[in-house]
Amino acid sequence: MCIEASWPLDRAALSAALRARLARGTRAARDAVPVAEGITPRLDRATLHEVVAGDADAALGFCAMLLGRAGGPVVWIGPAPSGFGRYGLSPASLVVVPAARGDDALWAMEEALRCPALGGVLLRMEAVPTGAAARLMVAAETGGTLGLLLRQEDATPLAEVATRWRISALAGAGALGDPRWSLALLRGRAETGQWEATWRASLDRLDVDTPEPPEAKPKRIRRAPSGR
Repeated sequence: MCIEASWPLDRAALSAALRARLARGTRAARDAVPVAEGITPRLDRATLHEVVAGDADAALGFCAMLLGRAGGPVVWIGPAPSGFGRYGLSPASLVVVPAARGDDALWAMEEALRCPALGGVLLRMEAVPTGAAARLMVAAETGGTLGLLLRQEDATPLAEVATRWRISALAGAGALGDPRWSLALLRGRAETGQWEATWRASLDRLDVDTPEPPEAKPKRIRRAPSGR
């Protein structure tokens, strides 16, 4: 579903669409959204998470994967994504709001985060005005919804987010052309870390790449000098 952007955004149409989703849906599950087996940090709901793009395609795929795991309808605010079905995000569950103006995009994000029937909401925005992130945090807490802010790598970090991830592409796709990503958790509630992972599209699963142990070098046998 796509809410066409006008100038300004047709806010009444978006509100009606969200009310319709709320009427048909149920409250999203409250469990935190997992990233991958082997990665302990999860993305808590009822809060904001920042994803910065070391590589645009990798970051888009990572966000689509998280929204696909969020459960229930999800809202994508910004330019419509492409190829998101590869990452487990169903087109039937997606509401795209291609808001062209920053104030419209922030308004749409705040309204969507307050909707408890939604699983998650994503906003693509580089410059987030002072105070806007705090309002979005309150909205997420009210709706109990997963909030994602997708931004460029050079964007000024936000103090209000619960976690900050940097997603980059890695060389060497899998046998089926599965993308490989570098996941760097730059800020978390208790820990940070970095992982290399491969998205297995055929299995709908993100696998952490476990490096092979270094090959053991054969021991050199020292021979005793022969006597005369």
